[in-house]
Amino acid sequence: MAERGYAGLSIAAVKKKSGLPSGSIYWHFESKEALLLSVIEQAAARWLEALPDPSSLTGSAEQ
Repeated sequence: MAERGYAGLSIAAVKKKSGLPSGSIYWHFESKEALLLSVIEQAAARWLEALPDPSSLTGSAEQ
């Protein structure tokens, strides 16, 4: 998706890049949309984990 964009991505391209058979990809992701959703969810989870613990922050909410 990073190389071709969502519209330009095909499961065949995912297969080629990952080395997995198409059946394995569809086993885990029912569609291209489901694959995108998984990518977004994992990226968001990593981003949230990298944020500091709010209780460790000093100062007021305005600061």
